[in-house]
Amino acid sequence: MNHYQRRSSSCPMTGAAVCIAIALAGCSWPPSADVMFGGVPRSAGSRPPAAGGGLNGLYVGTADIELNGNLACPDTMPITNFEVTGDVVRFGAFAGPIAPDGTVSLRARGMVFNGRFTGSEFNGRVDTTSGPDVIMRPLKTCLYAIRVHRLSA
Repeated sequence: MNHYQRRSSSCPMTGAAVCIAIALAGCSWPPSADVMFGGVPRSAGSRPPAAGGGLNGLYVGTADIELNGNLACPDTMPITNFEVTGDVVRFGAFAGPIAPDGTVSLRARGMVFNGRFTGSEFNGRVDTTSGPDVIMRPLKTCLYAIRVHRLSA
């Protein structure tokens, strides 16, 4: 029995920054979009916030690649920590107001996030093509479609 057997990693090597972000997310593939876009994933088993009225609540879904300019962009990433409280949305590094018509247009770390709420769903995009090189190099040329729905309380 060899006690010094090399263990394989579940993180594919597509760039140092990607693997660092994946390691912070628990080294799973695909990584959580919450982490890849500058935030934190929701802990397994944690309870969603009380929904209340309007758009309030926790939303879950996916980020699906639309443009993969450098082939380092994950095709699909889960979204687990997209939250609305009052007229403010929080997702990844993004936090800001929801317009009265349900639209969102935010910038963070050089990325652009926009879309619209319709009932208990949100459809939008995250464009990482202008993100800072140090943080976003692996995602520098990625455009993602964001599709989430509100969890029931």
